[in-house]
Amino acid sequence: MGRGQGWGFDLPGTRRTPTPGPSLKGGGKLSGTFAAGALRLASLAAVHLHWTPRTFWGATPSELAASLAQPLPADTPPTRAEIAALIERDAHG
Repeated sequence: MGRGQGWGFDLPGTRRTPTPGPSLKGGGKLSGTFAAGALRLASLAAVHLHWTPRTFWGATPSELAASLAQPLPADTPPTRAEIAALIERDAHG
Protein backbone atom coordinates (compact mmCIF):
# COMPACT_ATOMS: atom_id res chain seq x y z
CA MET A 1 0.00 0.00 0.00
CA GLY A 2 1.50 3.38 -0.98
CA ARG A 3 1.76 6.48 1.14
CA GLY A 4 -1.65 7.88 2.00
CA GLN A 5 -3.58 5.00 0.53
CA GLY A 6 -4.63 3.32 3.77
CA TRP A 7 -6.58 6.21 5.25
CA GLY A 8 -9.07 6.92 2.47
CA PHE A 9 -7.44 10.19 1.42
CA ASP A 10 -4.47 11.12 -0.71
CA LEU A 11 -1.33 12.76 0.56
CA PRO A 12 0.35 15.29 -1.72
CA GLY A 13 2.29 13.54 -4.48
CA THR A 14 0.27 10.30 -4.30
CA ARG A 15 -2.30 8.93 -6.72
CA ARG A 16 -4.88 6.24 -6.39
CA THR A 17 -8.03 5.11 -8.08
CA PRO A 18 -11.08 6.61 -6.35
CA THR A 19 -13.18 4.06 -4.51
CA PRO A 20 -16.73 4.43 -3.25
CA GLY A 21 -17.12 5.44 0.39
CA PRO A 22 -17.96 2.90 3.10
CA SER A 23 -21.48 1.54 3.08
CA LEU A 24 -23.68 -0.39 5.45
CA LYS A 25 -25.22 -3.80 4.86
CA GLY A 26 -28.28 -3.34 2.71
CA GLY A 27 -26.72 -0.59 0.63
CA GLY A 28 -27.14 2.35 3.05
CA LYS A 29 -24.35 4.94 3.17
CA LEU A 30 -22.50 5.93 6.33
CA SER A 31 -23.22 9.47 7.45
CA GLY A 32 -20.80 12.30 6.73
CA THR A 33 -20.63 12.93 10.47
CA PHE A 34 -19.36 9.40 11.10
CA ALA A 35 -16.85 9.64 8.27
CA ALA A 36 -15.53 13.00 9.50
CA GLY A 37 -15.26 11.72 13.07
CA ALA A 38 -13.54 8.51 12.00
CA LEU A 39 -11.06 10.45 9.88
CA ARG A 40 -10.30 12.82 12.77
CA LEU A 41 -9.78 9.92 15.21
CA ALA A 42 -7.71 7.96 12.69
CA SER A 43 -5.51 11.02 12.25
CA LEU A 44 -5.06 11.41 16.02
CA ALA A 45 -4.18 7.73 16.37
CA ALA A 46 -1.69 7.92 13.51
CA VAL A 47 0.06 11.07 14.74
CA HIS A 48 0.07 10.49 18.49
CA LEU A 49 0.09 6.70 18.76
CA HIS A 50 1.82 5.82 15.46
CA TRP A 51 -1.06 3.45 14.67
CA THR A 52 -1.53 2.09 11.17
CA PRO A 53 -5.02 1.99 9.64
CA ARG A 54 -5.19 -1.74 10.43
CA THR A 55 -4.45 -1.06 14.12
CA PHE A 56 -6.97 1.80 14.25
CA TRP A 57 -9.82 -0.18 12.71
CA GLY A 58 -8.95 -3.25 14.79
CA ALA A 59 -9.13 -1.32 18.08
CA THR A 60 -12.29 -1.05 20.14
CA PRO A 61 -13.59 2.42 21.07
CA SER A 62 -12.52 1.72 24.67
CA GLU A 63 -8.97 0.85 23.59
CA LEU A 64 -8.72 4.04 21.53
CA ALA A 65 -10.08 6.18 24.36
CA ALA A 66 -7.70 4.61 26.89
CA SER A 67 -4.75 5.08 24.54
CA LEU A 68 -5.50 8.76 23.94
CA ALA A 69 -6.43 9.62 27.55
CA GLN A 70 -4.18 11.68 29.79
CA PRO A 71 -2.17 9.52 32.20
CA LEU A 72 -3.66 9.18 35.64
CA PRO A 73 -1.88 11.16 38.35
CA ALA A 74 0.42 9.13 40.54
CA ASP A 75 -0.59 8.50 44.13
CA THR A 76 1.18 10.62 46.67
CA PRO A 77 4.20 8.86 48.12
CA PRO A 78 3.98 7.58 51.71
CA THR A 79 5.02 9.94 54.48
CA ARG A 80 7.94 9.22 56.79
CA ALA A 81 5.48 8.26 59.52
CA GLU A 82 3.73 5.77 57.20
CA ILE A 83 7.07 4.23 56.19
CA ALA A 84 8.11 3.95 59.84
CA ALA A 85 4.78 2.25 60.68
CA LEU A 86 5.29 -0.23 57.79
CA ILE A 87 8.83 -1.02 58.94
CA GLU A 88 7.63 -1.49 62.52
CA ARG A 89 4.76 -3.75 61.43
CA ASP A 90 7.05 -5.79 59.19
CA ALA A 91 9.71 -6.16 61.86
CA HIS A 92 7.18 -7.84 64.15
CA GLY A 93 5.55 -9.75 61.30
